[in-house]
Amino acid sequence: MLMREVTQASPRRHELAEGPWWHPDTCELTWVDVDRGEVLLGALVGDQIELLDVVAVDERTVGAAIGAADGGRVVLASDHLAYILPGGEVLHAARLLGPTSRFNDAACDPQGRLLAGTVPLDGSSRAEHLHRIEPDGSLRAVVDGVTISNGLAWSPDGRTMYYADSKPGVVWAFPYGADGSLGSPTPVVDVRDSSAPGIPDGLCVDAEGALLVAFWGAGEVRRLSPRGEILTAWAVPAPNTSSVAFVGPLLDRVVITTARAELTEAQLERWPGSGLLYLADTDVPGLPRNPWSGSADVVLSWMN
Repeated sequence: MLMREVTQASPRRHELAEGPWWHPDTCELTWVDVDRGEVLLGALVGDQIELLDVVAVDERTVGAAIGAADGGRVVLASDHLAYILPGGEVLHAARLLGPTSRFNDAACDPQGRLLAGTVPLDGSSRAEHLHRIEPDGSLRAVVDGVTISNGLAWSPDGRTMYYADSKPGVVWAFPYGADGSLGSPTPVVDVRDSSAPGIPDGLCVDAEGALLVAFWGAGEVRRLSPRGEILTAWAVPAPNTSSVAFVGPLLDRVVITTARAELTEAQLERWPGSGLLYLADTDVPGLPRNPWSGSADVVLSWMN
């Protein structure tokens, strides 16, 4: 299989870049540096992501940041939800998680409901969850028995939710109802049954319904059919490839995040591009990420 190339898109080295989210109205990109607790904002200028702002949200970690209808960004901080107002002020809601877990990747469904997964702080639990954030700010577990909750995306018709649990290395396809109900899942990717390297991490879906999945440990993004067949792939000069999202006015390019985390000094010398952002061209445009249907007023109501 021919591996396609990527280009470096930013000089900034992140510890663990994740969760790219393209704002179609402003043509800006939000992403996070998980281990530094930062939410970043950038603009796509030619072949570069120019950094516009960095907001330190949590002294521990930040799992994801997603655009909202009122122009702000809802943030999954280490154990609670936060909100970045358009002017940069940060609101913090009440704590939602106990001391053994933290929030990780998150996304909104086609109706704008926020779903967020957790990972264990000690790296060993098999009792994590994918949660839905309810209108009153509480959590409702919609998938149990998770190990490392990661990428989330929906099919073009919104009737299938794709969800990665990275520790077993499985991307599941769940039938998805308009009311947010989930049917019985089937595996799309299962690295336990594959000779391909890496474990599935962040993902997105293109206009033809194919999945683009970042494979941590492999330095690759693979385009997969809904049945898991590898259609094409991009080679990334950083083994810990963490996530991918469509960007640009036509959503015909992808941005790829990478990490320095979990690499030894020797590995960092071998892979000096680790922690950078990369851009790649695609033949099939993507789908826009769903914004959160909530607002700053909703977050303020959770603070009372």
